Amino acid sequence: NRNRSGTEERIQDEKFLSWKEKRITILNKYTTTERLSIATSFFTADDKEKLKGNQAVSTVEGKVRQRLEELNNLNEDSAKELLNLSQKEFIQHIDNMNQALINAWEADQRVKTLKIAIQCAKLLNDVAVIQFYPSKFVLVTDVLDTFGFLVYDRLRRKSAIVIPKNNKLSELPENFSSGDVPDQAKETCRNWFYKVASIRELIPRLYLECAILRCYKFLSPNEHEKALARLARMITGIGDPLVAAYARAYLCRIGILVSPSLRDYCNLCLTDFFKTYSQLSSDCVQNTLASQGIGLVQYLDLYSPAVEWVLRCCQHDATDHNLFANFGTCLIETPPAEDQKLPILSEVWKVVMKYKDAAEYMSCASIWIEYPAKYFSIREVNKLLDDIIKHVQPDRMFEQFYPQDKFLPFLDMFQKDTIKLEVFRVIIENFNKYQEDAVNDPMVVNGLMFVCKSLHDSVNTLALEDSKREIGNLITAFIRKVDYGRDFEQQLNFYVDARSFFTALDADNPDQGVLYLLKGLLNVLQKYHWDSEVGKIKMYIKTIGILSAFCQDSYLYQLKHVDSNDKLYGQDKKFIAEVVQIVDTLRDEIRQFMQSVSSKEVLADIALQYFHCVISNADLRDQQMMSFAIKLWNIVKKQGSADAKFMNRTIVYLKGKAKLSKGEIYNQLVNNI
Repeated sequence: NRNRSGTEERIQDEKFLSWKEKRITILNKYTTTERLSIATSFFTADDKEKLKGNQAVSTVEGKVRQRLEELNNLNEDSAKELLNLSQKEFIQHIDNMNQALINAWEADQRVKTLKIAIQCAKLLNDVAVIQFYPSKFVLVTDVLDTFGFLVYDRLRRKSAIVIPKNNKLSELPENFSSGDVPDQAKETCRNWFYKVASIRELIPRLYLECAILRCYKFLSPNEHEKALARLARMITGIGDPLVAAYARAYLCRIGILVSPSLRDYCNLCLTDFFKTYSQLSSDCVQNTLASQGIGLVQYLDLYSPAVEWVLRCCQHDATDHNLFANFGTCLIETPPAEDQKLPILSEVWKVVMKYKDAAEYMSCASIWIEYPAKYFSIREVNKLLDDIIKHVQPDRMFEQFYPQDKFLPFLDMFQKDTIKLEVFRVIIENFNKYQEDAVNDPMVVNGLMFVCKSLHDSVNTLALEDSKREIGNLITAFIRKVDYGRDFEQQLNFYVDARSFFTALDADNPDQGVLYLLKGLLNVLQKYHWDSEVGKIKMYIKTIGILSAFCQDSYLYQLKHVDSNDKLYGQDKKFIAEVVQIVDTLRDEIRQFMQSVSSKEVLADIALQYFHCVISNADLRDQQMMSFAIKLWNIVKKQGSADAKFMNRTIVYLKGKAKLSKGEIYNQLVNNI
């Protein structure tokens, strides 16, 4: 057992009882036979004599001179490192530092007290004997607790006022507020925080502010909340994950004492720990473990006291369902190891599914439903939705109609139209945002088509243009993600269904300018990183064919009761001019490529496809187009590397066209090629 001073004992009030038990467990478990080191400058004989001499100084001038001497004598560079200490010797030196801190304080040597606390906190930056770190944390924070109590007690005494009637001192009441504190005491308090803030190194600055955190009560009633959040964020600047974990534990231990009702900073500490979990397998950590002969299991066990304490603080005055909800939030932000994902979900849901209270259940389910959606397949999501329905709808009225799919009955639980539509909007919005791959699963497509149809049907003549545009963009983005691969018939059926479902939305919007969708496509094609320019040029040739179709008097495919662009502005002169301008641009791109390409095979392939585009879409009665087609055919023949069978079939096709009525132009073409 360590000898503890009377002053140190005073901080062990009833609030610290649980930590007092925990610290004993840690000290007994995390021991070492390795040799330790400690840096100090406070145990020389000269220092002790100086301490006795300085106690007699009472004048203001003398105290100022004394503190200036302390600053010079206690320069950080003067600290000496004591090496090759046993665990027992190390503990004794920490006790000596604690006693030196108390002696310096009682001798009114505030600067020296601060220096001792700083040097003590710096020890927590050292992981040279890593298996002893949890115990070192306990020993060092004992000293910091002493420092924090001394500062707090000093400010409390300084806040006492003299009662004029009896000329006696009146101390602050137990539950005092900052309004009860005299200005002089507030100024002293600010000075302490200024001193701590001026510490250069992060570890001692962080720990010392935590140690005196309770003193913010002298300044402002709302200062604790800001400080706790700020300190929690500061810890992310600590590079070593083990050091950071114990810094979070200390912050939570102090924070729960000064502001028991606050919990956000605890949740942030827990979330940040999970975010840094991947660092545990980093090269830096692995090298440290290898150099000290520590296995991964033993290393992970070192985190147990710190993480357990953070969890205990998160759970303080909280129910299990809140803890599970916070845990779920952490895992969604920071994924666990691959082999742990499913076991975690199974174990958590065994508990959650037994909740009888709907509010408690839904507080967990609303968060954990995102876990399988992010890490697993539709099957796991479906299972959770099924369980949610059983809890929220005890009569299970939807199951008989949707035995294979729990998604639609889950959505149908939202009865109020405004809420249901907002839910639908969020679903489609997040699907478009996070679904990176194309989908063709019938269950997913049908379910989301139902959601989109509901959103579409909510658009009426009274809807704002911004609302129409937003819904249109959401539905269009969903449609683009549905891809049936080489099953063109299925893809076409889907597009036909989509067009019939979403009749109130433009596929092309005049308000955005003519052909803005196609222009958008061309911009994407231009910016896309192609493995070969050949693919892009072939897309340009196909686009010329589409633009030619846009200029027809009447489109080949029509939907009943729906006016297509041929009726709206198909033959408008401005529209035709816009199409011609785009085609000219594409023709220039294709021409430049054909002039620069060196491969005969590629040139023949491109020229033959371009030839087919011309004979299928151009007006060959125009002599320039006729000459252009003949020129393309000659390029193909000149290369001598085109598919002979395909060329022969092309000739047969043209001869067939020539036999039809008004086919003279094709006969002319055949004769010239």
